[in-house]
Amino acid sequence: MPIQQQSYGLESIILHNSFSQVKGRTIKIDCRERTDVGGVNGAGKTSILSLVPAFYGEEPERLVTKASGKLFA
Repeated sequence: MPIQQQSYGLESIILHNSFSQVKGRTIKIDCRERTDVGGVNGAGKTSILSLVPAFYGEEPERLVTKASGKLFA
């Protein structure tokens, strides 16, 4: 019986009540293939993308903004 190779990585992002534009809703973003993250200015696109390294093993303490040194999570 062949051994299956496990893969690790980000498969989906689930946002619950995260932004004022979608207040009270849960949104699932599938990330297994190609994903488009779009929206108006200030919608949180950069904030979401800045958290992606956490799903690949980056330590939470290293997820900070360059300008202010504030933690995202």
